[in-house]
Amino acid sequence: MRGGTALRSQPWPPGSPEVLGKRRSQGLAKAMESGAGALRRELAEGRLQVRAGLVLDLAEAAEAHRQLEGRGTAGKVVLRVP
Repeated sequence: MRGGTALRSQPWPPGSPEVLGKRRSQGLAKAMESGAGALRRELAEGRLQVRAGLVLDLAEAAEAHRQLEGRGTAGKVVLRVP
């Protein structure tokens, strides 16, 4: 075992924790993808609105960073890219 990762020359047996963990991860990824699709539809149909706490031009990125560090904003910080 190196760095917390088991090295094997043979595949893991069915039902082993490693295989089950991979399946669980794949299921989670599918659920997240499905949820993201639902969010995109809600946004496209105008049922969701994104609220930005601060919107600045890219040239003002340093100010945006200062606001974030000083906790001077609530919500998302958006930088407009020309």
